[in-house]
This record gives sequence, C-alpha cells and structure tokens, in this order.
Amino acid sequence: MRIGRTAAEIRRAALVAALGLSMMLPSVGYAAPCSETDGVHRVSLVVDTSALLEESAVIQERVREGLAVTLRDLEILPAKQASEPTLRVELRQADGDAFRYGFSITLERGELRQQALRHSGECESCTEGEIVARVLTTVDTLGEELCEATAPEAEVAETAPTSEPVVEVPPPRLDRAVMEDPDPADVGDPSRSGRRRLGPAGVGGVASLSVGGVALGVGVALALRQPTPLEDRPLFVRSTETPGIAVASVGAGLLLTGVILLLIDRRRARRSGGPSYAAYLRGGASRP
Repeated sequence: MRIGRTAAEIRRAALVAALGLSMMLPSVGYAAPCSETDGVHRVSLVVDTSALLEESAVIQERVREGLAVTLRDLEILPAKQASEPTLRVELRQADGDAFRYGFSITLERGELRQQALRHSGECESCTEGEIVARVLTTVDTLGEELCEATAPEAEVAETAPTSEPVVEVPPPRLDRAVMEDPDPADVGDPSRSGRRRLGPAGVGGVASLSVGGVALGVGVALALRQPTPLEDRPLFVRSTETPGIAVASVGAGLLLTGVILLLIDRRRARRSGGPSYAAYLRGGASRP
C-alpha cells in the first residue's frame, strides 16, 4: 500500500512538472492581437474535463491557465454578460484508452448559443502534458477566427431584428372648442365643419380694430380741419389740429393692438388644430 501510494504521488508530481514545462515553452504559430478598430472583444471560457479517466482537475487547471494567456495575447477580454460569446474546450479519452485523447473547441454566440466556430482533434499515444500543449497550439492557430467570431459587430448583426420597423401614426388633433361646446348648427353641415368661435384674444382684437379705425378717422379729420377765428376775439383762431393728432395716435395704437391680438388668436387656433381667421378678416366667413 505504501509503495503504490508513493508511486501515485511520484506520477502526479511528474505530471505537474511536465504540464508546467509545456506552459513555459513558446507556443507555435503565435497569433497576432485582434484589430482595435473592431471594438472590444470579449469571451467567457469553459474547460470541461469531466470525461477524462484520471488527473482531470490538473489538466483542466493547466488548460484554463494556458488559454487565459492565449486570449490575453489576442487582446480578448473576459466576458461581462451572459449573452457574450463562450469559448468551450472539452477533453475526453477515446475508446477508454488512457493514452489516447480527443478534444473539441467550439465558440457559441448569441442568445440562441449558435456555434460560430468548431474544431476537433485527437492525440494518440500522448501524455497529459502533450495533450495540453496540443490544445493550446490549436487555439493559437485559430486566433484569427476567434477575433472574427468575438467581434462586437458580429454580435450586433446576429441579434439585430429582421422585422420591419413599426411606424406609429399620431391620432388626428381635434378642436378643443368644438369638443367642449359644439355648435348644433354645425352638425351635419359640411360647409361649416371645422369652424370654431373666436377666442378672447380674437374678440378683443376685433373690438380694438373697430374702435381704433373710428378713432383714427375722427383724429385725421380733426387734424386736417382749417382753423377758424373766434367771434369775440378776431385776432385768435380755434384750431383742432392738436386734439386730432392725439385722437389719431390713440386710434393707431388701438389698430396695432387689434392686429396683435388677432395674430395671437390665430396662432392658438393653429396649435389647437382650428382654421385660420383670414377668411373672417376678409369678410368671407361669419362667426358661428
């Protein structure tokens, strides 16, 4: 029992030394780093050695350490999300032979975990250290394909929706005045559809235009009236020029105020979906 246990320990120590030596040797066909213009490459690493007959934990750890160095040389960073690509390496012993290994390297991508890369191989009459070196060398030769499969553009192109975009049509805008207080005379009358009452600003504008027009006319008439001499004082004259100018100025101000109020009411009517008041100002329409 003591001799058998010692032999197993010696064999285990030799295996660890051989695997460490294989990690120290330079890999064949060193792959160039991925292009920085493609963005940040990310991948999660899974090493499965559950099908090996013995020393599966040691081989799994050495393969994981070697692949971490290879991915670092390729500038492929560890994944941060579960939806990012996954590099899966599986090792097995073919036909139950302790010195005949088989391995497969796959890269799964997207939400459906589709295989973007797959490679398999065998190693006959191999030791544990040789199968680790074979797997790492194979991954080195697949460096360019790994860069393409882990590019962010490839992920976006795969997960992008293929359906046509849905265009939402906004609902028609209704006149607030018609919704709140519809005119019964407008119901069923196509010639008066869409017409709304003047707002407070519009009513004030019409009133200002009317008063301002009268005041302007009276003021101009007074300003143009010829002065007349006084009956009891012939040397003095009676002039209405100054009052006329004052009245005309007030009338012009009221006209300007009326125009401004109508413009404000027209802008509000456009925002609420109502018609303009150009026809009303031209006399082509009447207030409802």
